[in-house]
Parts: sequence; structure tokens; C-alpha cells
Amino acid sequence: MSPAEIQVKINIAQREADFWKDILQKKSCGFCKHWQHPGCELADGAEPPADVVKVGCDVWNWDGIPF
Repeated sequence: MSPAEIQVKINIAQREADFWKDILQKKSCGFCKHWQHPGCELADGAEPPADVVKVGCDVWNWDGIPF
């Protein structure tokens, strides 16, 4: 494998890592698969405290929807 091919693989891996880092930086209830506006289905629809909504909770699970 040439140095150029290795560099391409490094660049691809870096973009992938950046993608996942961005998801964690945006982590919030709004990006969780358990979120059912205005509350959380795991809490029987109760709305979490504002500080939790901003960062998600321990069972946060990315919903994968890009919008």
C-alpha cells in the first residue's frame, strides 16, 4: 500500500471519528429514540428537568434521524 493510499484511509477514519464526536456534542433528549415530545417514553411521557433535556440521560440512545 502506498503512502497516498494510507493517507486516504487515515482521512476517511478521521471523518468518521469527527461524525461520531459531533453526535456526542449534540447529545440531548431531542436526539434520543426515547423522546416523545414533550416527554420521555421511559418516564411514561413525563418531561425531564431542563438540565437533563440539554444533555440527555444515562439511557440516551441516538435516534439516527439527521434532522
